[in-house]
Amino acid sequence: MEGPGATPLRHPLTADEIERAILDLAARLRCAPPVRGQGTNASYWRFSFDGRMTDFHVVAQDRNTAMPPTGRVEWLLRIQEPDPPLFARTVEERFFSPGSGLARAMSGGVRTQFKSTDLR
Repeated sequence: MEGPGATPLRHPLTADEIERAILDLAARLRCAPPVRGQGTNASYWRFSFDGRMTDFHVVAQDRNTAMPPTGRVEWLLRIQEPDPPLFARTVEERFFSPGSGLARAMSGGVRTQFKSTDLR
């Protein structure tokens, strides 16, 4: 059901569940143990993947003060790492539709963003 006042569709994973799934993936890939950090608008996780510092966080209505997603999008997963975005590609292969990650060059690397609506 779509349109004004429509109930948002339930995606297969909640914001908490995708965060846990990414942490589990990092453990399976034998990344360095993730450390929780606090940024200006959101908490994040940092770990070493293939010798490269990688950060990720999930933006959702009740999780942080960053601009929350709207409409049918329940959460956004953001991964920041050195170029090329190896961890983001691994995440995309396991959880998201091919080509769904939106990558943007940032100082010191690349930030890739995935929407909850792009889950497989």
